[in-house]
Amino acid sequence: MLTAFFAGMLLVSAVSPADLQKPVVKAPVMRDYLVPQTVEELAAQSDAVVIGQLGDLRDVSKGAESSKARTEYTLRVTKRFKGVGVGDIAVCRGVGTVEQQDRRVRVYEPNFPDFQKGEVYLLFLRWDAENACFWPGAGPMSVARIENGLAKPRGGPLANLRDLKGAALEERLMEAVRR
Repeated sequence: MLTAFFAGMLLVSAVSPADLQKPVVKAPVMRDYLVPQTVEELAAQSDAVVIGQLGDLRDVSKGAESSKARTEYTLRVTKRFKGVGVGDIAVCRGVGTVEQQDRRVRVYEPNFPDFQKGEVYLLFLRWDAENACFWPGAGPMSVARIENGLAKPRGGPLANLRDLKGAALEERLMEAVRR
């Protein structure tokens, strides 16, 4: 379950040249995620467990308030452990830029670093049928960056995957998904 607190209602409009000159205001959004205790529990609550490289992103914010801020990322799945096959999938996050009459508001999660294009990630994902994309189900605790083949999670249930590489990482993930 996801709870979000937002400061104020924001109106969204198409970006015009005049909008680009508006001041940009940062608006942190604080979310509470239900984070499982183990990688097995995280795998069980996930619709997909994959490793992939982040491609293009696009801001698809819409609606009348900041809770509609959304960025969609293309993830090229290179290894699947549960759910989807290899290929491109859409992964979304509740961040982005929404427009007000007098300013642009950049909605971000302070405890969840931005995804970086070209980086490789291990993701435990939940499907969102309404938005037709996957979301990191336990927020930052369901994501690990892969650096030089090594898993680099932020902590939480993925902490015991830290510095696992190649076959050892894949074997541990397959074991977690089977349970």
